[in-house]
Amino acid sequence: MAPGKGDRSMKKVARGHWQESIYYSLKRGEKIVNPISQLQGKARKYSWRYDKSFKNLLSRMSAEGIIIKQKLGPRGGQWHAEYWRVFPEPSWETEVVRYSAAI
Repeated sequence: MAPGKGDRSMKKVARGHWQESIYYSLKRGEKIVNPISQLQGKARKYSWRYDKSFKNLLSRMSAEGIIIKQKLGPRGGQWHAEYWRVFPEPSWETEVVRYSAAI
C-alpha cells in the first residue's frame, strides 16, 4: 500500500513523514541502516530528538505485533546498526486453514 492511502495501522504507529518512510521501509521487509546516522544539515543538531522518535516508533511497531530485529554496527555500536522486519513462520494450523479455504 502506498504511503497515505488509508493504512490504519500506519496512522496508529508512525507520526510524521520521517517516521512514515521508516515504517513503510521496515514493513516491506527492507533492511535499513540506523536513520539517525543519515541525518543531514540542521537536522543533525536535533539528532537526540530523532533518536527518541525512532525508538518510540520501534516501540509502537512492537506493540502492533511487528517484529523488528537489530544488528549492531561493526564496532558494536548503534550508529551503523541495521534494522529489519522478521516475518513470523506460519504455523501448521494456518497452513491447514489456507489449504481448506482454497478447496
